[in-house]
Amino acid sequence: MKLMKCDYDREKHCSITYEGGGLKYEFVADFAKNLPPYLHWSDSASVGGGYVDNEDNVILCFRGTPNPFVKLDPNGNYIGEFGAGLIKACHFGTVTPENTVLMTDIPVHVVREIDPAAGKVIRDLGNYGKGSDSGFDGNYYNKQRRQGNIYPPEPYMRIPMLTALTEAERNTIVRCAEPFNRPTDVAMNSKGDIFVSDGYGNCAVHRFSREGKLLKTWGGVGDEPGKFLMVHAITVDAKDQVWVLDRDQNAVHVFDEEGNVLAYCKGNLGQPSGIASDKEYIYVVGRGGYLTVFTPEFEVVAQIGYFNSELRAHGMAVNSKGDLFLFPTTATEDHQCIQLRRIR
Repeated sequence: MKLMKCDYDREKHCSITYEGGGLKYEFVADFAKNLPPYLHWSDSASVGGGYVDNEDNVILCFRGTPNPFVKLDPNGNYIGEFGAGLIKACHFGTVTPENTVLMTDIPVHVVREIDPAAGKVIRDLGNYGKGSDSGFDGNYYNKQRRQGNIYPPEPYMRIPMLTALTEAERNTIVRCAEPFNRPTDVAMNSKGDIFVSDGYGNCAVHRFSREGKLLKTWGGVGDEPGKFLMVHAITVDAKDQVWVLDRDQNAVHVFDEEGNVLAYCKGNLGQPSGIASDKEYIYVVGRGGYLTVFTPEFEVVAQIGYFNSELRAHGMAVNSKGDLFLFPTTATEDHQCIQLRRIR
């Protein structure tokens, strides 16, 4: 008898490509190399998001670790960690031209600007620890369950945690409120203005000057262009147009800087969760396994992946070469950072 053995690193020893619309990517299941053991598995320490800095280093934003930020060089090698004590629970963020980081801190209702080199907080946008009055009730689920109005099908399958933002809870949001109530993402335009998606406890997009002055708020509850259910991610394209994902209504909204709707796409986006942009394209990844690529002229140029493909992700980023980085959290639990290396 011959004992046969399978390759437990099969993803590293085979070639997988995804292509569509003239774009082609090599799928790299594990971009991060030499991570400390406690960072290996998303069930113990999950990557909620990430960004690419001005030198093409990839920064992973971890939850449940002493240091929320883990730095990889452009080849994926582990460099180090930073940010201990600076963030309660990071979601999505961006790097500024000055190499500082703007990061949403969900439970304390702020966008925090951090100096990574000095390891300190520069300032906060929002009222630390105080959510704005959108009507959102973060305890609605637990109240209804204890009153016997909601019965989870299996209480031991992390149902209470995973339903912390159920549709019923989101429906307690009754108004577009001021900044912030559990903000989700932040982006900048070429002028230095800051745009924030305020979506876990609000239904708004906010525009600030670089100095932090609130210039505009728009949004509201609804299922139509310019209205939201779950404002989950935001980016600004090469033409300074503001792209916003409504994750749970499966929609992409595009605005000018004043909040006027320029374009809208709904359906077949795979629960769009993460968004990134460069000089060429706008990239949207869905938790269902879909990658959709748009142009700044509002054309859909590529639809890559399929339901439950390995492209499932929570957040994403893009580097100067057009390589994409997917941050799965529990959407693809074996991997902390997936690279889609662009093949030209």
